[in-house]
This record gives sequence, structure tokens and C-alpha cells, in this order.
Amino acid sequence: AEKLIEISRSKNPPNFIKNDLGELSQLLLQNRGEQQENLEVQLEGFLTQVNADENEITIRNHSAEQLHTVIVPQPQLIRIIKEYWLKKVSIQARKTTFGIMILQGIEKVA
Repeated sequence: AEKLIEISRSKNPPNFIKNDLGELSQLLLQNRGEQQENLEVQLEGFLTQVNADENEITIRNHSAEQLHTVIVPQPQLIRIIKEYWLKKVSIQARKTTFGIMILQGIEKVA
């Protein structure tokens, strides 16, 4: 449910829908008895996969052989694909209580 909420937020909905999505997110946390916890994370790897239907990119960290899926705001998705496809990138993301990562920033790594 939280993933669907974050995908919906990434599509830049009107404010009244943003408010409803925020309330839904709080209800999820209350039902689990948890506090909202957002962690800032730094990821590095190659942009290797895109799921445009769900506004997701996947970063492969070759040294640790890990895949990280990050939700990208829809208006940025095409630009990111054009600029960073198969390039080594550094990503700043917000990781939610439920482990969903949302893009905050991206840049190429030399």
C-alpha cells in the first residue's frame, strides 16, 4: 500500500489528493503501531532497469551485487533515463519506514 501511495505522490497530483495520500500513509503507520521514519540513504551503482509503469529505476551495485529500486517523480523519469542510462550514478534517496526508496537527487560518478 505504501508503494502505491509513493507512486501516486510521484505523479504530482493536486494538493487535495496529496493530503489524502498523506492521511493514508499515517493510517498505515498507525495500524502497524509505528512512527513515521524517513532515512536519507546514499546509493552508488549503474542505472540498469526502468519500470515506467511504476515510476521506478533500478540501480545495480556491482561490488556488492545488489539491486536497489528507487521511485522517481514522473516528470523527472524520462530525463533521468536519457542522461543516466547504463551510467554509474550516485543517488540520494529517502527510505520510508516500510523500506520504499524515493529519489531526492542523482548525479554521474566519474
